[in-house]
Amino acid sequence: MQMRAMVLRASGGSHNVLLHYEWERPLDILAPMHPRPPFAPPAAARDDHRALRQLAEASRDAIVGVSEDQEIVFFNGAAGRLLLCDPADALGTPLSRFIPSERADAHASWSHDFLEHGATRRLASGEVLPARRSDGTPVWVSVTIVRLDGERLRAAAIVREANGDRRAG
Repeated sequence: MQMRAMVLRASGGSHNVLLHYEWERPLDILAPMHPRPPFAPPAAARDDHRALRQLAEASRDAIVGVSEDQEIVFFNGAAGRLLLCDPADALGTPLSRFIPSERADAHASWSHDFLEHGATRRLASGEVLPARRSDGTPVWVSVTIVRLDGERLRAAAIVREANGDRRAG
């Protein structure tokens, strides 16, 4: 950004008097000192992705992310501890492995409606639901579901073990 100063020379002349500044592009003065680029460069995007992964891994809540076809594409360490499954083993597998078989059809239907139409259900209000650990043992959980606009990551569940209250919703 360049600035031009207009000066007025006093008669007799050895002193210049600054009259005013004129910016080459007048609105530049209003721009932030370090404007953000209109898009994140690839290195910054990788840094942001790494930082979000660190945040998810620091969470004590299980976080499971799925694609549109219900394939697990994100599975943090807390999810591994809750569902007794190594995160690396969960990636790429169907979410249905953690849904009790008696609820699988209802879950598939609701998931499709949720992803297609944003249909919501009481899940976000703390409803307690049964889930299945990788060894087949049941676990009761409360779930918050979030719809996402990722290329593959379309929804995420934030899951907590529900101690005591065991109402199937």
